Amino acid sequence: MDQNWHQFRKEVPWVKDRPSETVLNHVRFTSQPMEEPEKPEYLTSILEMIHAIARWLFSTDYPHWDNDFSASDSAGNSSGSETEDILPECR
Repeated sequence: MDQNWHQFRKEVPWVKDRPSETVLNHVRFTSQPMEEPEKPEYLTSILEMIHAIARWLFSTDYPHWDNDFSASDSAGNSSGSETEDILPECR
């Protein structure tokens, strides 16, 4: 995102923040629906990329009996401290 923004900077001179900064400051992410990654460490990487400590919101699939939140099992197998802070009950 940011590399393309630099190329088009002349077209939007009033935009001061990089696109990645805008996303981090104005977008929040939720836990539902969540596709379980192929490898558990992928979830840790994603959580770190989105700065999940400050931007991760809880959401639920309630009242559906077939919720799909099995990612806590994957997160529990990772060694990332950010994952532990977000999903401490998985340890």
